[in-house]
Amino acid sequence: MLATWECAIGLGLLTGRFLRVKLLLLFAQMAGTFLPLVFFPQETFTVVPWVPNLEGQYIVKNLVLMSAALVVGATARGGKLIMDARSADTAKRTQALHQRFRRRFHREP
Repeated sequence: MLATWECAIGLGLLTGRFLRVKLLLLFAQMAGTFLPLVFFPQETFTVVPWVPNLEGQYIVKNLVLMSAALVVGATARGGKLIMDARSADTAKRTQALHQRFRRRFHREP
């Protein structure tokens, strides 16, 4: 069941369809993977809670996956990754110029 769940999440992220639902499933699944850190700290840490052993490191690496999912979720609704307003305006103008080029000449600039 868990393998099917993870495959559905992966396929959803690859295809981009139902992205919100897939990200919700991802966060629910990640919450389940963090439970051993709470329920079995002696088995996941060498020195609780500062030094995770190999199993603990495998669980903690999911923080990177969750961070990436937050970025994907933010950009899925039109969020931008550019902080500087001038750079964002320049990127928007360049993107519009490229779209006009593609429509006119039917190829990439």
